[in-house]
Amino acid sequence: MSTRLTSRYELIGLSPDDFRAVAAMQLPEVTTSAGQKLTFSSDDIAWAQPLNAKMNEAIALVNSGSTHSLRRALDLLLSIFPIAPEYEMIPMAIGSTYAILGDKPKAREFLEKARAINPDNPHIKSNLEALATM
Repeated sequence: MSTRLTSRYELIGLSPDDFRAVAAMQLPEVTTSAGQKLTFSSDDIAWAQPLNAKMNEAIALVNSGSTHSLRRALDLLLSIFPIAPEYEMIPMAIGSTYAILGDKPKAREFLEKARAINPDNPHIKSNLEALATM
């Protein structure tokens, strides 16, 4: 995966405050907590902004816990998945939401998609392990 693609995808997962700070500074390069240097442009920020907003809204809805909120979160996540299909956090979030809703086959389907993108992600692995015990 290219650095440019990675940086665009990393923008999706930022908190709203972090996204606003990055967008306001228009930084050409950011260093992640793992020490990876990412570059992005104003086009990257414009591309990621609506995806970031939907991702953060979905996370807030999942955290609220009601079935209605979970279904709304799932709709939001499914709407952004085709736009950023190589960002493993989206299918992982979709799979986890399906698991909370009790749909194990759909949960496994999306968690496996996430694992196919990044087999080394420990969060995906733990979600699959938890699903096996449901």
